[in-house]
Amino acid sequence: MRSHFNKLIPLAVAVVTLSAQEPKWKQAKPVNDAPNPYRRDANWAQLPAGMKWGAVIGAEPGPDGNIYVVHRCFENSCAGRSEPPIFKFDPSGKVIKSWGAGEYIFPHGFYVDPHGDVWVTDQQSKDGKGNRVVKYDANGRVLLTIGGANVHEPTDVVTAPNGDIFVTEGHTIGGPIQRVSKWSKDGAFIKAWGRKGSGPGEFDVPHTIAIDSIGRLFVGDRNNNRIQIFDQNGTFLEEWTQFGRPSGIAIAKDDTIYVADSESWGPDEPGWKKGIRVGSARDGSVKYFIEDVESTTDDHSGAEGVGVDRDGNVYGAVVRRMMLEKHVASRPVVEATRADTRLRDFAQLQRYHDANGAAASMPHRVVFLGDSITDNWQRPQFGGFFPGKPYVDRGISGQTLPQMLLRMRSDVVAFKPEVVVILAGTNDIAGNTGPETDEEIEGYVSSICEIADANHIRVVLASITPISDSHRRPMTPPMPMRRPPERILALNKWIQQYAGAHHHVYLDYFSAMIDAKGLLREDLSEDDLHPNAKGYAIMAPLAETAIQKALK
Repeated sequence: MRSHFNKLIPLAVAVVTLSAQEPKWKQAKPVNDAPNPYRRDANWAQLPAGMKWGAVIGAEPGPDGNIYVVHRCFENSCAGRSEPPIFKFDPSGKVIKSWGAGEYIFPHGFYVDPHGDVWVTDQQSKDGKGNRVVKYDANGRVLLTIGGANVHEPTDVVTAPNGDIFVTEGHTIGGPIQRVSKWSKDGAFIKAWGRKGSGPGEFDVPHTIAIDSIGRLFVGDRNNNRIQIFDQNGTFLEEWTQFGRPSGIAIAKDDTIYVADSESWGPDEPGWKKGIRVGSARDGSVKYFIEDVESTTDDHSGAEGVGVDRDGNVYGAVVRRMMLEKHVASRPVVEATRADTRLRDFAQLQRYHDANGAAASMPHRVVFLGDSITDNWQRPQFGGFFPGKPYVDRGISGQTLPQMLLRMRSDVVAFKPEVVVILAGTNDIAGNTGPETDEEIEGYVSSICEIADANHIRVVLASITPISDSHRRPMTPPMPMRRPPERILALNKWIQQYAGAHHHVYLDYFSAMIDAKGLLREDLSEDDLHPNAKGYAIMAPLAETAIQKALK
């Protein structure tokens, strides 16, 4: 009896050992029932007349607030095609710019870095083109190319804060090269890790890569149905399977992770629905599931690429259906995203951090400091921001005066301008960062002006622009309720008196933009608050006149 029992012990140990060594990803249960607080919009992007999407593979927001998209020209390839694969859209979905025509075979990986530079990988090669990684600036000028014998089927790319570049390589299932390569910011090869397999640090189609706030690399090991997490030297840290079969990964600044699963449900990952799973890169929890409209087909039909804008709206790049989908976040998601952003960077100092560094050596006689009305002025549909003038726009949508006060050093004083134009106050009245009395608003204006005076910067103080109630939207409070006209009038009176008492220039936008009722003219805005092109056409010469007066 003892002899028979002893013979069973090695077998039992072997079974236990095998179970312990079995990859964790094989034990995960499908996550299909998380809530979906998003509304699908398949028609957000407005392509030029006569043009259609090819297979859309990537969508990424830029620090400029625009959305960058890459597609495969015609159907599923750019080989021999004349269509541009790379597009830049403004937040409303209108095309600003496109480029890359005739330069690609099979665009695949896509990334917009914190500096606003655009990275694209060309995964295939033909006729001397492809099999490379290209870095552009935000207007399509080539800055760097990585290619040649050291790159094999590059599927995606991401950069670290120090400029190091990480490329995932290997798109063929079971192919000979399955790895992550690391390069210097100048494109010099540093190292690579990984090989074909399913163990830790092994890959079978490393299809996507992203980086979190502490610098960990998240690699979508698609044919192994898992995410592998590494440090930047290639040390394996963890394996996650709760996000399905990863085709695309995006990680926001607050470490919310978005994982696009375009291939599940069929034989590749039975039981898991296709869609975009949203969760935390810190603890791996899954919070939301944006279910694909074809979530239970055997075909690979869902979004492969995924991106998220500053308001938490999600963009799905769909290959088989050849389309770009915008998943509009519900108000609670938008508010939570904005609240988290304020918590981490109340003044949004990072918004212009890189742009300030790049522009520091350039002459800027005038800086415009403000909120969305200043921010939006940069959009092409509004005629551009003082073309040819040495002026810099430092508006940030939604901001209040205490936030601008914190930005004065980095976004104004650092430029050593001759003049600062300040347009603010409407969001303070609306309570965007909490209730403020008129006296508190006046105090913030005074503090900003005092910093300008101390740094020998002349001040142009603009009136708060008027509001109206001509375009009321359902389920939203009327604009006069959020921004009472009587408060705007009272603060404008104070701003004018303060400017006169302190030898600043008062810029009166208000009087030039109101109707007979003292409200914003209906033809100058589409939403009762923000100027349209016609509104900015009125504002621009007024601002120019005030600037010239300040410079005398």
